[in-house]
Amino acid sequence: MLKAGLDSSVLISAFPTRGGVADQLLDAAERGAFISCLSHKILAETAAVLQRSRKLQARYGYDRAAVEAFCDGLAATAEIAFNLPQLRAVPDDPKDDMVVATAGTSSPSVPTRKSGS
Repeated sequence: MLKAGLDSSVLISAFPTRGGVADQLLDAAERGAFISCLSHKILAETAAVLQRSRKLQARYGYDRAAVEAFCDGLAATAEIAFNLPQLRAVPDDPKDDMVVATAGTSSPSVPTRKSGS
């Protein structure tokens, strides 16, 4: 089965914009087209950004409970990587080291992040 490592930017984009490309990617994973590979760190970053952004909350009308339900749903349908190694793989953006670590731990076939991020 094909596996894809998903970056928090993909998850954040999918949350408020139902039907968009990122949301379609998550729907494909839910249908079993591939296995999404995540880590608790990626889920935590996703939740933190969505909960911190008053601008997004105002624009799309969601609350903390909706974010928690979204992240719980992702965790329930994804392969979760544990015991991530400490890496320095992305010198220009060290926060992306966890994406590489998740990909390496889960052995996804396709690491996926939103283009331009």
